[in-house]
Amino acid sequence: MEKIRVLEIVEATSAGTRRHVTDLTGHLDSRRFAVTLVCATLREKGFLEDVQALRERGVAVVVIQMVRHISPVRDGAAFFRILRVIRRGGFDVVHTHSSKAGFLGRLAARVAGVKTIIHTPHTFAFEMGIGRVRKALYWGLEWFAACFTKRIICVCQSEADNAVKAGLAPAGKFVVIENGLSEESFSAPADQSDARRVLGLGAEARVVGMVGRFEPQKGHLDLVRAASWVVARCPDVCFVLAGEGSKWPAVRRLIDERGLGPHFRLPGVVDHPRLLYAAFDVVVLPSLWESLPYSLLEAMAAGKAIVATSVGGMPGAVVHGETGWLVPPEKPELLAAALVELLANPEKRQALGAAARARAQHRYRLGDMVAKVEALYLSLAGCADSAGDIVNGES
Repeated sequence: MEKIRVLEIVEATSAGTRRHVTDLTGHLDSRRFAVTLVCATLREKGFLEDVQALRERGVAVVVIQMVRHISPVRDGAAFFRILRVIRRGGFDVVHTHSSKAGFLGRLAARVAGVKTIIHTPHTFAFEMGIGRVRKALYWGLEWFAACFTKRIICVCQSEADNAVKAGLAPAGKFVVIENGLSEESFSAPADQSDARRVLGLGAEARVVGMVGRFEPQKGHLDLVRAASWVVARCPDVCFVLAGEGSKWPAVRRLIDERGLGPHFRLPGVVDHPRLLYAAFDVVVLPSLWESLPYSLLEAMAAGKAIVATSVGGMPGAVVHGETGWLVPPEKPELLAAALVELLANPEKRQALGAAARARAQHRYRLGDMVAKVEALYLSLAGCADSAGDIVNGES
């Protein structure tokens, strides 16, 4: 069978989008697909290592610098470069990711006459915490691009439901394919005492952990506010917040203002977060908006009790009272109450963590995610028999 020529396009090469795109492009079946990646490298320096690894796997990588903000000059230049790549490549499928590459890439594919255009939003821009005018602008751009997009892949059901309610496109245009974890994520956890030693924590401490960018979306400030209540009831608690970002100074300032410094560790970006999860008793995700964050899935795979806000795809992953606890966003007092309850109940923490790990093993595997995307590519490209083989586990 002649290989299906697939072009993946992404600008947002950081955090979960970076991981999703590198996982997908690096694991598509090379016997069936000839894969090219068009990407920017401005977001994170570490993405250059991903580029090299993908090239070693046989993925053709073309670097086209795109910027996150709207810039008519730079966006126009990027559009024509993407258009040139598409016309030269003769691609059967163009799959774009996130907002900027999603618009420029889909428009270029449309101009080039590509029949199969697919998009994964990784959270629609109009769902984020932005002003009303910008929401309307981003909705309009997404609506326009959706008109010539064959399928929109959402990583959680709530993302698809919200887009349909917003009038972005008919329900039949959306496909839900959830994020997945590699087998390494399910391997035996690191020793807790070793993990805590790295953080300068004793074995007796009760540890609440969070791994994520210090950006408004993640709700770090709500967590610090909740910590004031938690510390009053659990004096031995320590909060470990791993990551970096624009909100780091504000978080550090609020910690100091509330006299919580002795109860916090901010280790920065950690290359191997699985070591951190081993040190945690409870994982917290106080996000204001989300799709389906990898940090949540990793915490589940690590067998940790989780307290998360009921936004985006998190209620679909966390079964309240069975695999973790859900609280409303922007309610630090309720967040604190949930944390105190779990910190005081080690048996409950263990039961929730074990159930979370079992759910992740059953539902969130990288192989399943890739197989579903492959089946979609083959189906839309007119290879129905091959798509059926993949769905039936014969890839």
